[in-house]
Amino acid sequence: MHTIISTVGDARGRLLEAVVRSDRSRTTREWARRSDVSQPQAGELLRQFEELGLVESAIAGRSHMYTAIQESVLRRRLQALLGLRDDIVESATERAVNAPPDVRVVLFGSLARNDPRDASDVDLCVVAPHSEGVDVWIDEYVSHLGRVSGLAVNVLRFDGVEWTDALGNGERVALDIARDGIVLTGEPS
Repeated sequence: MHTIISTVGDARGRLLEAVVRSDRSRTTREWARRSDVSQPQAGELLRQFEELGLVESAIAGRSHMYTAIQESVLRRRLQALLGLRDDIVESATERAVNAPPDVRVVLFGSLARNDPRDASDVDLCVVAPHSEGVDVWIDEYVSHLGRVSGLAVNVLRFDGVEWTDALGNGERVALDIARDGIVLTGEPS
């Protein structure tokens, strides 16, 4: 999963993501704290961002205040990159409209939590009966999702009884899916 952090580096990426997500003016110290970057490094990076037309600065007393430029083309492009998860969920939900009625697909893991890492993939939980028609639909769905997302798709498959048992037995993965998962099709459990 390509995020800003994985694309441009750790400290620069953290500060860049903070700037892209914010509409507020902040001091160098506040930006540093918000992105877990040292204050001198934040000051240098913010000056670089200003040269790129991403932020503008003003002096308030003894502090430099930096604000993201709302109409910056670079900022809009970076915001689009941050919206990748939403685009994948939208595509997956649209494609799931034609799912057989007894199929439930749930996105889980780092993508569902909106905490993707560089090595993230698409984790799906599928609760469905085993039948040829359902199996074909799942294979086509997974293939489509892999093509549109550009990511590997992993499927954790249960039938209805197995899913109920996993939840009833308190299996961690089932509880995590039930807690953090995004239902793409079918009724949530």
